[in-house]
Amino acid sequence: NSCVREINISQPDIMVSKKANKIYYSGTDSINYNITFTNIGDLPINSLSLSDNLSEYLKLSWEVIYQLGTGKFSIIKTPSNNSLFWTLSGTLLPDQSGSILFKVNVASGSSLPIKNKIIANAVGDKYLANNISEVTTYPLGWDISWNIRTIGDKVWADSNFNGIQNAGEPG
Repeated sequence: NSCVREINISQPDIMVSKKANKIYYSGTDSINYNITFTNIGDLPINSLSLSDNLSEYLKLSWEVIYQLGTGKFSIIKTPSNNSLFWTLSGTLLPDQSGSILFKVNVASGSSLPIKNKIIANAVGDKYLANNISEVTTYPLGWDISWNIRTIGDKVWADSNFNGIQNAGEPG
């Protein structure tokens, strides 16, 4: 004789996505980045911060902040060297989203792939797998055919982002 009881645990859950307007760059091109964040949890988020450490090959050109959805909130930007920090002022309700668009210029002499990563932190968010988003822009002519994924490729939760499936990383 057994008893099964389902327990629903409510919590906020932030999901962040970062996209670039181009895959390849040439010379001192400009790249536009669009960061979108969404509360996919079932509780409001009252404390959210976003951090973006720009590559040494990128320099902030301009920033436009705009909002999506029905949320009434603002974002405070705090630049520090080549790092950008944003803090949510207000409440991001479940299913509400916000977006940040900014433009960078590629530094002269850059000839390597440029990785750019956004990290989101929300108080009470316990599921951190969707709190990081990274985008790579390649020099014009760079071969990215090796980067194509197909069904059957190995996929796991790479919590330390080293590209190796370690013990404790499910997948």
